[in-house]
Amino acid sequence: MDGQTLKIAAAGCFAMVILATAVASRFDIAGSFANVFTTLEGTQTSTATEVITVPSSNEWRSSLAKYTTIDPDVASSTLAHASSTNMTMTDTFARAMFEMYLRNRNEIDASGSRVTFAQDYANAFRLSITPTEYTQSDITLEAIAQLATYIPAAAAAMGKTTKTTEHELVIFQRLISGDGVLDDDVASLVHIASVYERIEKELLTVPVPRDLANTHLALINATAGIRAHILDMATAERDPLRAAAGMQAYVTAVDTLRAAIALIQLKANVEQLTFPENSFGARFMKL
Repeated sequence: MDGQTLKIAAAGCFAMVILATAVASRFDIAGSFANVFTTLEGTQTSTATEVITVPSSNEWRSSLAKYTTIDPDVASSTLAHASSTNMTMTDTFARAMFEMYLRNRNEIDASGSRVTFAQDYANAFRLSITPTEYTQSDITLEAIAQLATYIPAAAAAMGKTTKTTEHELVIFQRLISGDGVLDDDVASLVHIASVYERIEKELLTVPVPRDLANTHLALINATAGIRAHILDMATAERDPLRAAAGMQAYVTAVDTLRAAIALIQLKANVEQLTFPENSFGARFMKL
């Protein structure tokens, strides 16, 4: 590959990481919910810390397409090799990209054979970092459970504290920009992930009205996703592609969490439920 192509490919690979460096957010910490829940009840401000010019995705894909075609056998052997070794996601990407180039360099003009390399491997990466989802068999469904008791119980399960007062994306930004102490930032992310894990486990024990089963599962699975993807972000130093994919998946999980909470709040408003001031139920309704 020529130098320009390598430059474009490298810029494309790390575009998501660069985007993450533009996140500079601080959130009001109110109460004892873990970070994502305080995020929901806090005030968010975002400012771009720097502007970095990177090639457009089409430019990157066009450049890669000149050199790579997807051979299913190559793709499967590369992923199989990665799963049987200690290769990181970034190692896998680099190995696969070079392997495909070597195998296909004489057929780069074959009609219909050019498939965007990044898209195929992004799909594989996404699958590799998606946590196993819970199903209805994992939760406690009760016919007599009421929304009025469910909301305080679910909110109490979420009421876990974290030692850090910084949002996980703020820590991640510092981690990838090298502005902090690597071990301290990684430890902070691992700690925050452990808080979400406790929330996840406690949500599994909450008695759930049958008509809220799917919404409660969305709540738990979003929490599990947030936990898993914070751990992905913690690998930024040794596996930047996994960290970048994890950051993107984390944002999606937070959106899912917001939607589940909003649906529960809507049901409570329809039933005209109220909760004592400053109780878990009242705080849940303000998220």
